[in-house]
Amino acid sequence: MDELRRIIREEEPPRPSTRLSTCDQSLDTIADRRRVDPRGLASTVRGDLDWIVMKSLDKDRSRRYDSAASLADDIRRYLDGEPIHARPPSNFYRLQKYSRRHRVAFLTVTLVGITMILGTAASLWQMSEAIDERNAKDAALREATGAKAEAIAAKQQVEQFAEDLVRANELVVSGKAHADTGRWAEASRDYDAAVAIQPGYYLPRFQRAQLLTRMGLWPEAANDYANAIDTGASTSGPQWWGVPALFLYTGYDDAFRHISEQHWDEILREPSKPQWMLLRDLVASDEPIASIDHKVLVEIAVQWLSESVFPREPRPPHLGPNSRPPGDGPPERSPGPRRHDQFSRVVQLDSTPLCIRQYITAIVHLRAKECDKAIELLSQAERDPRWPGKYLIHAPMALAHYHKGDIVRASESLDRSDASIQELLSAPMSDRCKVQSHPGLIWSRVCKSTANRCKSSAVQPRQKLLRPSGPVMLCPSPKMLKALP
Repeated sequence: MDELRRIIREEEPPRPSTRLSTCDQSLDTIADRRRVDPRGLASTVRGDLDWIVMKSLDKDRSRRYDSAASLADDIRRYLDGEPIHARPPSNFYRLQKYSRRHRVAFLTVTLVGITMILGTAASLWQMSEAIDERNAKDAALREATGAKAEAIAAKQQVEQFAEDLVRANELVVSGKAHADTGRWAEASRDYDAAVAIQPGYYLPRFQRAQLLTRMGLWPEAANDYANAIDTGASTSGPQWWGVPALFLYTGYDDAFRHISEQHWDEILREPSKPQWMLLRDLVASDEPIASIDHKVLVEIAVQWLSESVFPREPRPPHLGPNSRPPGDGPPERSPGPRRHDQFSRVVQLDSTPLCIRQYITAIVHLRAKECDKAIELLSQAERDPRWPGKYLIHAPMALAHYHKGDIVRASESLDRSDASIQELLSAPMSDRCKVQSHPGLIWSRVCKSTANRCKSSAVQPRQKLLRPSGPVMLCPSPKMLKALP
């Protein structure tokens, strides 16, 4: 009895559903008596019946049913499907009990709620799609409006550019007309206005550079030539002959290398076509360019020189360079068969005077350190009485003698060069422009290089080499070529 009282007092009784799950043989007997399925018996007892039994057996008197009537009332509530008092009345528990009592109404409300939720979700999704579509249309409209505005602005810019281009071309034509008639101030004003209107257009800068060259403003001319190249000017035309020497004289080394490499490529594309002025520009500097091979230039120059067409004999000394001997002259010689290139085009014969070809070939030999051949060709060119630019020979002749170690002859040639240059510089500006109208006549870098080499030798450097009084002209200009008979 004491053990039984201890168990009742201290140990918690198991729930009915737990006892049913632990008794194996008696479960079938109980199920048979109650005429229920043994597997569903434990689930039937679990829940409210567990709570009613455990409340009835609670050790705390205040937590047990007050009376048998309270127990009977709770059992009735269980049988009626109402919430019982034996368990905590949670919201979910109450809802569960309510749904069991009113199954049809609860199911109807649930279906209506689910339908409303699904409808609301579908409406929100459609609204989101509509908003996204509207935003996309608004963005497309903004882009189209922006593109239209940009197109209108671009059209206006193109129209303005066309108007400015026409105006700039008119000013260039006007400036050229003023320059041709000697009105240099008016020409300069027109060119300046054209450059201000179209700063990215190379033609006004190039025309102004030509004018500045004629005026002897070498640094300003070189700057305009360099800007013309930067703005897209092509350097393959004869109007660029001699510009590399101007770049050298004024210190535009990058522009000199750029145009020299272009001339080098142009010569290599057609090595059989004589292009003496390009060849002359390539040897303007005594400092070699990595991409230019002077040995190859020598081979090309010798080949061009050997292809001389109908070389003319020098005139007798008693006849002037522009006079003709009495009589009808020799009979006409047959021009021979015409030569054609690989495209079946007629190859024009080289009309460069022999003295000019000999002079340029001599400069090429000089750059290749072949001084004897350079002196020989310079002497042959000097003997031509029809060449008005013989003063160009003296400076390269001095360099050739210096490289050979003949200081005396080098000094004599430099004296003759200085005298010729001083005579030219002392002439009126109009006479100077007839002979010297192109920047290719400027080769002061050659004299500077000679002075540097003289410094490092035992010979006292000549002061006129260190500080030349004017540009040293070693190359003939196109107008000099036209002056030959």
